Amino acid sequence: MAVTKEGCENMNKLKALVIKLPFEKDLGNVIQVARAEAHKIFRKPEKIKVLDIIRREYGYVVVVQNGDGCISENMKNK
Repeated sequence: MAVTKEGCENMNKLKALVIKLPFEKDLGNVIQVARAEAHKIFRKPEKIKVLDIIRREYGYVVVVQNGDGCISENMKNK
């Protein structure tokens, strides 16, 4: 698969974060923490979009995108 210039630009907008919370957690808390951390990483972010949340024994892996600021349709259906 060839990587185009557009593909590279989009990759700069994606980050995978590991979120480990020291307290009782629900997905709302995980999403809030992931968005706050993404704002720090992207520095001048547009709105942060949560693309995926994966539960692991060490915490949650959250994929975020510097984008339109909503939860993706895939996340709404989970």
